[in-house]
Formats: sequence, C-alpha cells, structure tokens
Amino acid sequence: ITPNAAPQNISIADDSQVVSLCFEGTVNKNISVLLENTTLPSLNIKITSPSGNVITSQVYSPVNGQVFIDRTQLFESGTYFMTASATGNQTG
Repeated sequence: ITPNAAPQNISIADDSQVVSLCFEGTVNKNISVLLENTTLPSLNIKITSPSGNVITSQVYSPVNGQVFIDRTQLFESGTYFMTASATGNQTG
C-alpha cells in the first residue's frame, strides 16, 4: 500500500482466506484506512507493526459499503502488515 496512491483491489474468496497488504511506516506518523465497496457484512482487520505488535485488531461492520479506521499512531519505523478476513461463513 502506498499513501495517496491508486486504491488496491482485494477479493476474499471464502471465510478461510486472509488477505495481507504491507506498507512502510515511520515512527510518530499517523495512518487512517478506508475500505470502500465492501460487500461483506463484517470483516476482521488487523494491523501489525514491524516488530510483530498488534496495533489494532477488530471486527468491523461496513456502513454503506465502507469501513474507516480512524487515525492510528505508528510507534516504530519499518514495514507494517494489514490483514483482512471474512468473519463467519461469507465471501465478498
């Protein structure tokens, strides 16, 4: 994922699939995440720091097809991972 770049399209084929995206982060910077055109009734989003600490892990229910993760501060520089997975028996 690159800030302010073209959106990344992902598809979750079944509830056992986990999609992983990475991005470079800098200590003390803030990030926000916007997922659009989400067709799943709920999904689990987890963001993990370069050292493996979980920054956020939560089940989100899209509103009008969108999930917004508000400003989150990064506590170290390096490669962060964001994973998305369906909750329950669903695809999208």
